[in-house]
Amino acid sequence: MAGLLTASYRFKDDVLGFVTYSTGEKSGGFNVNSVTTPAALLGNSALNIEPEKARNLEIGLKTSWLDNRVNINANVFLTKISDYQAVTTTENNGNYVALLSNVGDLTSKGVELDIKAQATSHLLLNFNAAYTDATFDNGSAPTPFEEFNGPGGNANSGYGKGFRSISGNRVNGAPRWTANAGLQHRWSINGNVEHYTAANYGWRSETYADVNNSVYSKIPSYGVFNLTTGFRIPQGKNQWDLSIWAKNLFDKHYFLGLVNSGNGMYAGSAAQPRTIGASLRYDF
Repeated sequence: MAGLLTASYRFKDDVLGFVTYSTGEKSGGFNVNSVTTPAALLGNSALNIEPEKARNLEIGLKTSWLDNRVNINANVFLTKISDYQAVTTTENNGNYVALLSNVGDLTSKGVELDIKAQATSHLLLNFNAAYTDATFDNGSAPTPFEEFNGPGGNANSGYGKGFRSISGNRVNGAPRWTANAGLQHRWSINGNVEHYTAANYGWRSETYADVNNSVYSKIPSYGVFNLTTGFRIPQGKNQWDLSIWAKNLFDKHYFLGLVNSGNGMYAGSAAQPRTIGASLRYDF
């Protein structure tokens, strides 16, 4: 079930304030992979996944400046999520199993900024950034490896072979800071033929891949630069688009995510390396 309620007020012709309240839900389900294993380790309740429910409040301003050549939008938000769904790996008598389960409730709050500027008739600049403080209010997850195998730990004590509270943990996959900066340059040559160039740099701060915030699941901060240049050639009401592009131009090595594979190890999903190519598209 989902709902949306929005109210806005125009303070001036170029300043609009708004308040939005929304609700949403991610449907529940069942752990159908290796069905007998979760049940054997954790009981039949481990087979069921409850719906994940979200409530969001957002307050912001949309403004325009210099005859609408510059647009600056900002907002603050507060999101509450109950029965957050996440994949965790647990161990029982040397058997490791990955489960999609409801790990707990969380609160996410922060601020977002978006700026677009038409610098010239040919050049468009854009920048957006966000600060997000997302932490778990309650819940539990498998104990991090370092707490029972690390320095000072006692692997024989059995500590960590179960679950511990994740209250106060940072939400996995939610960096505190994100930022994107880009430009688009367009100009006409030889009649209606248009040449364009687009460049974008995206950056995000470090984050954890696992809900238990294990130090082994930490993904360091990284930034990626993409570049595209090409030509748009109209043909009647249709259009050809020929472009050359480079993704991750500076060949930054980073992980998209990490998965707890048990026995003190994480399996990483590596991001795409520098990729250069060309595309031909026909729009009709």
